[in-house]
Amino acid sequence: MIKDMNSFNAGAISDVNSERAQRHAELYYEEIRHRKDDVERIASNTKFTREQIIQAAVNVTREQGISAVTAREVGKKLGTSSTPVFVAFENMDDLKNEVFKEVERQYSEYIDEGLNYTPMFKAFGLRMIEYAKNYPNLFKVLFMNSTESNMNYDDM
Repeated sequence: MIKDMNSFNAGAISDVNSERAQRHAELYYEEIRHRKDDVERIASNTKFTREQIIQAAVNVTREQGISAVTAREVGKKLGTSSTPVFVAFENMDDLKNEVFKEVERQYSEYIDEGLNYTPMFKAFGLRMIEYAKNYPNLFKVLFMNSTESNMNYDDM
């Protein structure tokens, strides 16, 4: 963007009314305009809400597993770049924590549907098995993560 690097130097411009000072100011404001355009371009890529990004990440998890949840993969699912993910979330761990919460919420709704049957505990068990069969990657997120498998009895 800066075309005349010779006009930028480490020293101050002594005569603010000089041609050199005028050119320096023009180049400075041209650079600012380019940066503003860059910010607007990036902002246009971030038109997705946190909820939309979480839902896209849940869909990636459902299809490919939690290890496939990357900014690039979620962006691809949204039809954009990875930029919206990093605008909405500080890091991927934050997004994955939200995915876990959403999967947990969806699982609770799924299981609650079985509570209307008698015997309730049988229906609950069957719904849990059905969930594991229909959504194996989501089931793994909830019940088969590495943290729990590394715990011993005393930690529970």
